[in-house]
Amino acid sequence: MRSSRVSLRLATFLLLLTPATRAQTVLFEVRGSFRGDFGRSIDVVGDTNGDGFGEFLVGAPNADNGGLREAGSVQLYSGFDGSLLATFRGTAAGDNLGFGS
Repeated sequence: MRSSRVSLRLATFLLLLTPATRAQTVLFEVRGSFRGDFGRSIDVVGDTNGDGFGEFLVGAPNADNGGLREAGSVQLYSGFDGSLLATFRGTAAGDNLGFGS
């Protein structure tokens, strides 16, 4: 799976593509806030929900969490259908959760 990040004014579109072959196919399109730096980090993880498909994480390290500036967030998406499974949020201002390793 390969990803392509395209930023447009207030939103980021993350396209997850099949491996490089003759013709690539868009597997999933997920959207997030440009201001939160959605898609700054992306990672594929194992099968967390038992459906036989590995899930993927998308970081937004500059996302605000309520009144906490740049607490950051990480979203877990299904590797089967691209649906959002969970959102994890930083607990303090400046945590920048989702920045990557």
